[in-house]
Amino acid sequence: MTLLADRLIDARKEAGFKTARAAADALSIGYSTYASHENGSRKPKAEEIAQYARRFSVSLEWLLHGKNTGKETIVKNDYVPILEIDILMLSIEAHRNELQERDLQLDIENEAKNIAYHYSKIADQKLKS
Repeated sequence: MTLLADRLIDARKEAGFKTARAAADALSIGYSTYASHENGSRKPKAEEIAQYARRFSVSLEWLLHGKNTGKETIVKNDYVPILEIDILMLSIEAHRNELQERDLQLDIENEAKNIAYHYSKIADQKLKS
C-alpha cells in the first residue's frame, strides 16, 4: 500500500466515513474506483485527489506528501472556503490546459507540483486585483 493510500484511509475515517463504500457514495464515484485508490492498486488523478482533500477536509499537501502530519492537519468539519475551491478549480483547469498544449504526461507528484504552481500564480493574481 502506498503512503498516499494510507493517508486517504486515515482522512476518510477522520471525516466520519467508516467504510470505503460510504465514502464512494458520498463522493458520487464508483466503489471500485475509490477502493482501488485506498488499496494502492491505482493512483488517483489530480482532480480526484483534490476532491478527496476537499471532502475529507484535509490539505492537498498532507494528502499527497504527508507534510504537516498529525491531527492538527485534519479539520473536523466540511467547511472549505469558496475562494480556495475556486482557485483550486482554476488551477486544475490551467494544469490540464498546459498538459494539453505541451502534450505532456506527468506522474502524480509532478502533477501536484504543477497544480500547486498554478494555484500560487492564480492566488497571487486574485490578491492583486
